[in-house]
Amino acid sequence: MGKQKQIGKNSKSKTKTESKSPVLLALPPEIRNHIWKLVFETGIIHLFSLSYSNTAVVKSLGASLLKTSRMLGVCSNFHHDHQPRQTIFAINGSSGPGPLSWLRTNRQIYNEAKSFVQGNLSFHFCNTLVFDAFLSQQQKAIFSLSTCQSLSLCLKIRIESDYRDGFSFARDRNAHGWDGLHSRYASRRALVDEAKNLLPVLRELKLHIFFVCKQAQGPRLGQVYRQKDPAKLFCVDNPRKVEAFINRFCDVRPLNILRMAKLDAVSVQFETDAMEHYTVPSVDDRCWCIGRTVDESSLLKIKLGKRIEERLMDLSKKESGADDL
Repeated sequence: MGKQKQIGKNSKSKTKTESKSPVLLALPPEIRNHIWKLVFETGIIHLFSLSYSNTAVVKSLGASLLKTSRMLGVCSNFHHDHQPRQTIFAINGSSGPGPLSWLRTNRQIYNEAKSFVQGNLSFHFCNTLVFDAFLSQQQKAIFSLSTCQSLSLCLKIRIESDYRDGFSFARDRNAHGWDGLHSRYASRRALVDEAKNLLPVLRELKLHIFFVCKQAQGPRLGQVYRQKDPAKLFCVDNPRKVEAFINRFCDVRPLNILRMAKLDAVSVQFETDAMEHYTVPSVDDRCWCIGRTVDESSLLKIKLGKRIEERLMDLSKKESGADDL
């Protein structure tokens, strides 16, 4: 009886010991490596503001892992990001769980996964304030610019109504891309100097483009401004105007900087399910954009996404080739 009790105690203690061993590390190395790779192939690091200084400069950045399959719907809340956000993780020195916290759980996990993180690290930005702060601040090695091969950006295209069911691209270059009124960089050269650690390693650029209405362009007098099931908006610009718009758009900040990298790939994705108001809409807004969507087939007809991709790739080859001379 004494031996049986002793055997029972040993088996219980053995079971407890086995349960404490990490199940993840018990998997074969090939499977673990596949897991590390999948984590960063299906998500990107979304950076946003945590706090501002008195001069409207971002003092600290927050980070979260954003799934690419639901990116446009989630990060649209940050397109009018003029207030600090609350989060449990900041990339410049604070503690707490974040998108890469799992690397700190175990030394073996850190050593195995670090190379996959650095090889697949991709950041997503929604406005110029956060992008400026990212370039200028002192960051940890895991978030270093020298390891970032892919960037994802939310950029706006401002459109004007024809007071029917059509739209035209705004002609002002400053109407597209990011609002640069609060950028800390006074010149393109200053921004290039800050981005010098990023440009040599950047290889991929992903653009997530949304449509914004033109400010103070209300409905025509007597027109119903909140129609029930309104028709989708289609582009009414002629080929010459579309070409001129593409040239303007590819020269907005920060594309006029990032195209200096030796890019291997550029991808464009449009958010057409809903238009965005030029500012946070109020209840009594009488804007023509309320409830409207953009006809995706109209964009495909003029090959807008493909032409933006080709234009940026051509500019990248031209500018990077000039640097090599």
